Amino acid sequence: MLMYVAYLTLGWAVFALLYRSLLEKETFFHWNRFYLLFALLGGLILPALGMAWAKMATNEVIGEGTVLPTLTNSVLQAQNTVALHLNWIQIGATVWILGTLAGLVRLLYGVYSIVQIAQQATERSGNVYYSADIDMPFSFFNRVFIPELYRDEPALDSMMRHEQAHVRGWHSADVLLCEFLCVLLWWHPMVYWFKRQLRTVHEYIADAAAVRHFSRQQYGLLLIRQAQSGPVLAYANHFLQSPLKQRLVMLSKQHSAPVRSLRYALIIPAMMLLLTVFQQNTVYAQAKNKKVVEQPEQMPEFLDGGSAGLQKFLAANITYPAEAKKANVQGVVAVSFVVNKSGGVESVKSLKPINKEIEAEAIRVVKLTRWKPAMDKGKTVNAQFTLPIKFKLD
Repeated sequence: MLMYVAYLTLGWAVFALLYRSLLEKETFFHWNRFYLLFALLGGLILPALGMAWAKMATNEVIGEGTVLPTLTNSVLQAQNTVALHLNWIQIGATVWILGTLAGLVRLLYGVYSIVQIAQQATERSGNVYYSADIDMPFSFFNRVFIPELYRDEPALDSMMRHEQAHVRGWHSADVLLCEFLCVLLWWHPMVYWFKRQLRTVHEYIADAAAVRHFSRQQYGLLLIRQAQSGPVLAYANHFLQSPLKQRLVMLSKQHSAPVRSLRYALIIPAMMLLLTVFQQNTVYAQAKNKKVVEQPEQMPEFLDGGSAGLQKFLAANITYPAEAKKANVQGVVAVSFVVNKSGGVESVKSLKPINKEIEAEAIRVVKLTRWKPAMDKGKTVNAQFTLPIKFKLD
C-alpha cells in the first residue's frame, strides 16, 4: 500500500509539473480540462498497472525455505496475554476511515443543500430556478439557479450564458469526481490541487462562451462587481468561482497558436516513463526481498530460548480472535517470513489462510519475534522460514 501511495504521488507530481510548465497558460481550455481529468485518473491507474506487470514479470518465486515445527495456540494459552500489541497500521487505517466517513457526510450534506434550494425555489422556468436563499447564480448538472434579486439584473443574460456553458459541459460531473476523491484520499494534497485546477478551467470555458455574445470589457467589469458577492456552495459551479485575476487575464489573452497543441502529446512519453519506473522499482523491491539464502550453514535461532522459547512466546502473546472463537474456527495458519541479517523479521505473509482474523493475529505476533541471524561462510545472511501455527479451541 505504501508503495502504491508513493507511485501515486510521483505520477500526479509529474503530470502536474507538465501542466504548470507547458499547458496552464494556453487557451485550449477544453483540452486542459480533459488533460487534468486524464492525469487525475491516470495517476490512480498507472501505479496499479506497473505493479501488476512487475508481478507477472517476477513470477519465479523462491521456495518457502525451512519449515519449522507446528506450534499450537489454544484458547487457554491466549487468555494469558497481558497486553495487546499496538498496531500502528490499524490506527492509521482507522483514522483514514473516520476521515473518509466525515468527508462523505459533508459531501452528501452539500448535495442535499442544493436539492433543498431547488425544492424551495420561488419560481421555475425550464431548468432555471429562482431562489431567495442564494446570493450568486450557480449551476448543478442540468439546473441553473438564479438569486431572486437578480431577476431584473441587466447583466443576467451574460450570467445565464455562463451557467449554461457549465451545464452543457457537464462540469458538475468533474466536480463530484474530485469531491469523491477528496473524500477517499482526504489526506493527499495533490487531490485538492487537481480540484482547484479543474474548477479554474471550468470558469475559463464558461467565460469564453459568455464573451462570444458580450463585450470582453463589460464582462470583465461584471466579474469585478460580482467579486464582493455572498458565500458559495462547495459542489456547484458558481458565476464567480476561481480567482478573479486569473479569469481577467485569460479573458484578455490572445488565442494560442494551433501548433502549440502538440504539447499535449508529451503525455504519452510521460506515461511510458512512469510505467517503466513503477515496473522496474517494483521488480527491484521484490528482488531485494527475495535475496534469501535457503540453506545457510547455521540457521537462525529464536533469541529467547530457541524452539521452546518460541512456543512460550507465542503462547504469551497470541490472542485468539473473538470472532473466530465465536464461529468455532480452528486450523493451521502457515506464516512465511524472512529473518534478516540483523535478526529482525520482514516479508511476513500467510501461505495458508483459514480465517482473516486468525491470519492477521498470526502475522502480528510473528512480526514481534527477534532472532539470532543465520550464518553462512562466517557472515550473517537472510534466511526464510515457514512457521505453521495451529489455532485450537479447548
